[in-house]
Amino acid sequence: MEAMRVSEGEREIDLFISHSNRDADLAEAFIELQRTACSIPDTRIRCSSVEGYKLPIGAPTNDHLRHEVNATKLFVGLITPSSIESVYVLFELGARWGAGLHLAPILARGKEQEANLLKGPLSDINALNGTSSADLHQLISDFKNMLDAPSVNAAVYQKYIEKVVSLSKSAVKSGST
Repeated sequence: MEAMRVSEGEREIDLFISHSNRDADLAEAFIELQRTACSIPDTRIRCSSVEGYKLPIGAPTNDHLRHEVNATKLFVGLITPSSIESVYVLFELGARWGAGLHLAPILARGKEQEANLLKGPLSDINALNGTSSADLHQLISDFKNMLDAPSVNAAVYQKYIEKVVSLSKSAVKSGST
């Protein structure tokens, strides 16, 4: 099998957020949290439903996603009732799992964010709860260690934790696709 060619201008990604487009508001809040808490530049984040973090124009979508899913340092799966119904999310999670690479499932928007949203082999991966500020602080600490990121005062990003917790507890707005 020929290795996929990285297109000219493709950037290295530190954080890839796998999510349903119905959860774009939650994904955007999660980006704000990670950018602030872990000092991740916006150019090193991929989140396909959030303005400024989408794929480059003209990029071959499947090839580009396949490459970034396996090349990113931090892979977050926002696990919600909507994302579990998304073929792309399931493929992204499965690709990461199949490659034996670290993935961080964050449970949100389910009935009490039940861990049973994760089925099969993914159910064996420790997931954190998006409605728990303690779990989000743990995630930030883990990510800072993985990126060797500088320390940031928690007071600086506390409002973003509160926003992620609030959105994680809420249902998807009606009319979303």
